[in-house]
Amino acid sequence: MTTNLRDIRVAGWAGIVAFVTGALAAFLTGTPLQPYPSWAWTDQRIADHFAAQRFDVALQFYSANIGFVLLLVVAAGVKRVVLRDSPPSLYTTLIVPCAAAVSLTLVATNGFWWTAALRGLPPGSARLAYELAISFGYNGTFCFGALMFFCTGRAMRRGDAFPRWLATATTWAALPVLSGDLFLMAGTGPLAPTTLLSLGPYLLVYVWLLVTGIVLLRLPHGRSLGELPPIPPGEGDIGWHARTPPQPTARPSHGTPLGALPRRCGRDSGRCSSSHRQWCSAGGSPTAACARHPVSVTPSRPARPSPSTSPRGWWPRPSPPSGC
Repeated sequence: MTTNLRDIRVAGWAGIVAFVTGALAAFLTGTPLQPYPSWAWTDQRIADHFAAQRFDVALQFYSANIGFVLLLVVAAGVKRVVLRDSPPSLYTTLIVPCAAAVSLTLVATNGFWWTAALRGLPPGSARLAYELAISFGYNGTFCFGALMFFCTGRAMRRGDAFPRWLATATTWAALPVLSGDLFLMAGTGPLAPTTLLSLGPYLLVYVWLLVTGIVLLRLPHGRSLGELPPIPPGEGDIGWHARTPPQPTARPSHGTPLGALPRRCGRDSGRCSSSHRQWCSAGGSPTAACARHPVSVTPSRPARPSPSTSPRGWWPRPSPPSGC
């Protein structure tokens, strides 16, 4: 098994483990409809809730942190697959930074949660740490999470490795994730923060991790990702273009048929895709990057006649002098 396929499998299993440790950890405390303390509770009730479930809260803390960190592994695996099939873009560049922002926000939220639940603070201080965790977690997670989904979905659509339905669903998942901030406007009721309905966008992140992890595990069986040349070390995001050094393209001289030069490489029946627009080298042999795709050649046409051989030409012939 090549290193490329091994990395993809690691990212796939990371998505499945992140779902188990992250999504299911949300229901270790409280009730299914109210997993966490509500904003409508009094300070004393929140403190009593944490004091009665100290072990469950600690287990929830460590389990959720595992899922938060594995989110970065899945994002890096998705980016690696996308860069094997398409050139780098702004979307692929933002996948890992957005995932890192989401993970950092969730880990920091867990820190506030640990302070509120396990530090034995007075009810008023525990309530302050609790509200900081809720506000910080909802704002940071859903804003950066929406950008991560949008960039990941757009990057998936630029290549052929991921199925189209996953790319489309990932792109549109940014809308419900971004709407998660609206739950902060509700103080009580089923739409208040920490209720099951308000945790829908949060749980959607883990459902995406599960589905993407399964797709990553199935990619090597149907795609020849391991046959593609690896990106040389030290090239980073520019490795797709740097694999093929630019070669000078000879400009056709006057009278040279245009059909003697290959026009450009295309990925679909000779058509040049916007993401793979690249000129082939002169001399009739495509570059290494173009060798993977069919080459379309412009139809030849007769050479451009010179003014001396054409009866009409493109330039008027000088008229003979009159009146000598």
